[in-house]
Amino acid sequence: LNARMYKKEYETDYNDTVSMVQLAANKYTSIKVKKARGINKKIIIKGSVGFQPNILMSVEDGFRGTIILENVSLAGERGIPCIDIGKKCNVNLQITGENELRTGGIRVPDSSVLTVVGDGNLTINLNSGKYFGIGNSLDEYHGELNFYQDGGIIINANGMKGIGIGSGLGGVINIKRGHYEFDMKGQEGACIGSVNGDSELFIEYCDMDIYSGISNGTIIGSVNGDADIKLENISAKLQGAKECYGIGCRAGRTNIYIGYAAVKSVVQGKAAVAFGNSVMSAKLYCSNADIGTNAVTEFNSDIGALEKNIQLENGRAEFILNGQEVKRQILAARL
Repeated sequence: LNARMYKKEYETDYNDTVSMVQLAANKYTSIKVKKARGINKKIIIKGSVGFQPNILMSVEDGFRGTIILENVSLAGERGIPCIDIGKKCNVNLQITGENELRTGGIRVPDSSVLTVVGDGNLTINLNSGKYFGIGNSLDEYHGELNFYQDGGIIINANGMKGIGIGSGLGGVINIKRGHYEFDMKGQEGACIGSVNGDSELFIEYCDMDIYSGISNGTIIGSVNGDADIKLENISAKLQGAKECYGIGCRAGRTNIYIGYAAVKSVVQGKAAVAFGNSVMSAKLYCSNADIGTNAVTEFNSDIGALEKNIQLENGRAEFILNGQEVKRQILAARL
């Protein structure tokens, strides 16, 4: 008998504290966070560092309230979200301590809102053919994703196609704080953004260290759609391999603004570009930024944009294409 055929679900109360150790001892396989009339107060899920039960979590349609994860580890069948948020939910997810999702991510359907807060860390490990970290699957839109946490979001992914934060068709992503550390591998995908939809991203007040070993993909932006990207007050180190668009998209409309930020994009691959797109139609505007590229590529530029559409004001810049420095003028503008 397949052990996964045995299922036992714990349903939370209106205002509940749940012990993962007790649930595991009582052979529960999942937690269902129930909707209450009005707004739920707080559902606290307490784990223990190093304790790794095979328990999944789902959130009932229409739930509005706060879920606190405190040193929680969740896992189940590979490819199934560890946290599956229902329709028309508004979830405040507070991260405390060290938390991990070992076999899947957090699904947020397009009618729901997820806001991440707290000073703890959340590590998501993904290893399946198609995967997503926080958002939704490759053939769906995701709901509104808001990141206001002070802690880290760490995503390690291996598979054919996938996404770190976002979904296949896109949706609203607001990254306002936090630390982001990704290591992603696959055939096609995006670290932050979308695969086939348009990507409109505003990322600020955070730091990022992202490695993409995705053969055909983008680190920040959209693979096959348009990309409108604004980065402010961030520190980002991006590394990509193969056919990689560091910040941008493959061939869609691409607008990139970087202000008061330190951003370095290192790419290596046959058709890799550090910023922009493969049809040289991007627009890049940098103001008071410390910006750098290092591209080893057969492409004829480190940036997929015509020089007239690359505007640099104040700040510092270093651009390297196949070991040679590319000189670009930085205009002195009034602050």
